[in-house]
Amino acid sequence: MSAQSRLIRLWGMIRSLPRAGALKINDSLELVPYALTTQMLSNMKVWIAGAVLLVGCSDKADPAVSAGGAAGATADSNGGSAGAGATNSGGVAGSVESARAGMGGSTPTETWIATAISLPLTLRGQMDVSQMSADDASFTYELYAQFGMLRGQWDGCTRHQLGECWYYECPEGSAPVGTSNVGTLRSVGDVLVSSSTVNYSLRYDAKMTYSTADTGAFWPLTGGVVTFTTSNPKLTIAVATPPSVWLSTLNGQAAPASIKRSEGAKLSWRVRGTGIAFFSIYRLDGTIPAAVCTFDAARGEGTLPPDVLQKLDAGTDYKFAFRGDARANATLEGYELDAALFAFGSASPLATKVTLE
Repeated sequence: MSAQSRLIRLWGMIRSLPRAGALKINDSLELVPYALTTQMLSNMKVWIAGAVLLVGCSDKADPAVSAGGAAGATADSNGGSAGAGATNSGGVAGSVESARAGMGGSTPTETWIATAISLPLTLRGQMDVSQMSADDASFTYELYAQFGMLRGQWDGCTRHQLGECWYYECPEGSAPVGTSNVGTLRSVGDVLVSSSTVNYSLRYDAKMTYSTADTGAFWPLTGGVVTFTTSNPKLTIAVATPPSVWLSTLNGQAAPASIKRSEGAKLSWRVRGTGIAFFSIYRLDGTIPAAVCTFDAARGEGTLPPDVLQKLDAGTDYKFAFRGDARANATLEGYELDAALFAFGSASPLATKVTLE
């Protein structure tokens, strides 16, 4: 997804959660089950509208959101945001922060810094691939892309940053993750998505979106590069594959039913590969408050601090999502392109329900 305004696709029941791209969200903010057909995937996509308050933190220099979860459907999995890669030439990228998303290169500070984000209507292309594997052996994947005259994710929002953490304040009229009406879609001919092991050609559907799902690994766990190429106009962007991460514990439990905001959220995980591990806690209600973190996956652990988590209200309708995340962006032929890859250590990209106390 994931990077459209990061909406949430409701996958297979959607794992009850959104996905990346236009943030696909389902009940648990997750991606669709692997057995879905292109039409089923399209029917399951849910765009959530409304203002958003997103909070994020990273233990690196703020590798932020590029497309807000990428193109089309990873909202729930994305939890509204993701680590982004930035490039100006369509080359490979996957761990550099995205200035386009209003997150450019800040370093830890002791005071709050507010940054207004302006990503107005222009030609944009958003695409993503989500790969799922719960056991390192069996895999499924989902592809999504959309192009058109669109606003960028976070347009009209303000990012409030404190040290390595931040939150987005998105008033009415802005375009946070989950915003449904961000512009008009159009066709760019065929979209070829390729890796060292798979070549998949997509045709646009009646809604001018591109999507499909299948079994097998779209890229190997050893890593590589995924390339997106359109036929009309000719556009190409490549993304280095993200690490595969499997959540081991969250505050000492495999999947806690509740989290005390005053205690924050401490994660541990197993990883294969290097790059960014993405974690989010969020809900799709009203302003959609969300806390988001991007960690160096190689560390195997990370913490969403209490000061950030307490920005969210208490509630029983939250979800959390965890994945490997890689992004790239480029400007080509008048298009602002955002591409993202997501690696889930589960059979689907759906998020898990959790209560914030």
